[in-house]
Amino acid sequence: MSSSCTLSVEQAEDIAKRLRGSSGISIKDRIYHFRTYAKCFIGSEAVDWFVKENLADDRKEAIKVGQQILDTGIIHHVVDDHNFKDGYLFYRFKEDDPPNSNTGPSAKTVTGECGSYSMYMERKGMFMNSRSFYVVAPSQEFLFKYGSELDPYPKRAFPLKEMTVASVTSNDDTAIEITFDEGSQYQDMMLLVPNENDQLAWMKKLEAMGVKIGRSKEEINEEIGKSPNIYPFKANTIDGDEISLEKYNVFLRANGKELHSTAATARAEPKSNAEIKEFAEKNFNAEFQLFSKIKVNGSEALPLYKYLKSRLPGTLGNFIKWNFSKFLCNKEGVPVQRYSPTVAPLEIEETIKELLK
Repeated sequence: MSSSCTLSVEQAEDIAKRLRGSSGISIKDRIYHFRTYAKCFIGSEAVDWFVKENLADDRKEAIKVGQQILDTGIIHHVVDDHNFKDGYLFYRFKEDDPPNSNTGPSAKTVTGECGSYSMYMERKGMFMNSRSFYVVAPSQEFLFKYGSELDPYPKRAFPLKEMTVASVTSNDDTAIEITFDEGSQYQDMMLLVPNENDQLAWMKKLEAMGVKIGRSKEEINEEIGKSPNIYPFKANTIDGDEISLEKYNVFLRANGKELHSTAATARAEPKSNAEIKEFAEKNFNAEFQLFSKIKVNGSEALPLYKYLKSRLPGTLGNFIKWNFSKFLCNKEGVPVQRYSPTVAPLEIEETIKELLK
């Protein structure tokens, strides 16, 4: 069998049944970071099995097989934080979920509340969409996901306070795009709606319930592609205030203690913004503007850093490998030079002077 073809639901169910059977893979309780996860299997071991059973020609195709099974809702990552990956990640069959996960109000209870809003929507997957019943209500602090409007408890409860929602409209999709705050255990999701009226209704309802309104990744990526310089971008200061980079005429953007600290490589620095600010002021007498801790790699990277990396790729391409990487922009805000973490700011002083002429 080649996984280049999309699996039907019946095929995915058949493979999952074999995977879980006596000739399948090891399913047992596993411990990670002092926490026990019941009845789990490991992603890389499932990849081994797919290849061994000739369900995929290689590991790359095997990942696609696993993802298609995940997209049907038969299996899921134990904290729903990953797609299917060839790695030491724990996945579980839905039927093996612990009994205490069956908590929360019934779909009937939530939909019966005055001011509630509900709809069947499809969550867009890499290879297959999964259809569920989603509900919000004024007295609840969550977006609830049910299998149907008759379910006695939600399959998932997504906290509204951790969400940002944006509308997405293209030739292929009309959807709401939900992203979660940095550090959230939840994975971003694209929920397809029937039409733009339903899209607008969801946006208004979620905004009324305190959900932040943002821009879609599609809009952000379009802005990144068109931007002539850094000045259209914004960033949050370490005190949480959003500022535009238009206020800077000559700008050195540093990913490290010189100017900015990042969550993507934060193991060697204080964890919170308050700790970072105290550390920079105490150890470096920092009087310049400090910015908040953010991601600089991956799909959730700050748009500014996506732009900088697209204009000045490094040895690892569009990837910042460690703190202290630096980007130098000229007076017009155009990135002109990228420096490795080992280059100290004073080493580029002469270059800065030349750009100021």
